[in-house]
Amino acid sequence: GANGDLAKRYLWPAIFSLFHTTRQSSSSTRLVVIGGFRRALTKPDLEDLVSKSVSCAENDETCAESKRVFLDRVVPHQLKTSSDYSALSQQLKSDASSSACSEA
Repeated sequence: GANGDLAKRYLWPAIFSLFHTTRQSSSSTRLVVIGGFRRALTKPDLEDLVSKSVSCAENDETCAESKRVFLDRVVPHQLKTSSDYSALSQQLKSDASSSACSEA
């Protein structure tokens, strides 16, 4: 899950690094990261978990802002039952269609 040891040590730092690098080269980077959990988790709890998992280099002045934006785009979603997966599927379909409409 998104709050497991491997996610904390590798997954979150890697996704953030990719986001930060891409954001530096393109101001129009759009990203939403959905963290899947078996237990219910609040957005502030997820932001705290991710914030502790990602770090910035001391000489990188833009990293703190990227981290703030990244944390805003991290969304928790409980994935325990089949209805949780169905709800996520519907949310993704809705987000994809509204994103396609805004690009047109």
